[in-house]
Amino acid sequence: MHEYEAGIIRTESRGGNIYIVHLSCGEAAREAVPGQFVQVRAGTGTDPFLRRTFSIYGVDRGRGYIQLMVEVVGTGTGQITAARHGDCLNIIGPLGKGFDLEGSHEESCVLVAGGVGIAPLIFLADALGDGGARSIVFMAGVRTVAVHRAFADLIPRDVQILEATDDGSLGYHGFVTGLLEEHFASHKPDVVYTCGPDPMMKTVSAITARAGVRCQASLEERMACGMGVCYGCAVSLRDGRMVRSCVEGPVFNAHEVDW
Repeated sequence: MHEYEAGIIRTESRGGNIYIVHLSCGEAAREAVPGQFVQVRAGTGTDPFLRRTFSIYGVDRGRGYIQLMVEVVGTGTGQITAARHGDCLNIIGPLGKGFDLEGSHEESCVLVAGGVGIAPLIFLADALGDGGARSIVFMAGVRTVAVHRAFADLIPRDVQILEATDDGSLGYHGFVTGLLEEHFASHKPDVVYTCGPDPMMKTVSAITARAGVRCQASLEERMACGMGVCYGCAVSLRDGRMVRSCVEGPVFNAHEVDW
């Protein structure tokens, strides 16, 4: 973990207030693994005071680039996406514990994403493909087909994509957890990886537990320091322990989390 002044290569609008920010940061690009995140300073003053947390969406290790997926929801994210080529963003990272990919070679994998929880799972899908996973199914749950179009072409081409939309405008009509249950009726993968809203991941955890399938969840806890000092992102586990999402996570065994 280090602090960097990362140069902006470009900021790409994907529609629906979603942007991809491409940053030049060679050391971070070499070190980052799927599931890790960075803390980004928004602006140059004290407003906003706290850094913003973003999962690393992708890396180009050869050119030393990292990519962040940013949804503009307020002043901080607006300032970050307003920066342009030639500007720098102060970042700290890579931070946190990423997905455990030990033994993933030749496994069948299902990735379940909700909203911008898709970001770390795109990075993960690339890594699983490079690592020789037998099959990768990417389930993307979004509100509408318009939101899906914002990132559909970012998912690796050799991955099977199954969509779920709240309004039925594309794919399965309903929550992505319903799509997962439907898939489990005929296909039982070796492992499921998930990232998105807590209610979604809680249901994914329950579905996989009933089926006896391993599940890793990347939690979307709000983080202040991102380095384990403030304990603002504490997570309760079933064994009674409280752990810090930014240090012991954000990726956990989903069946150990006290949802």
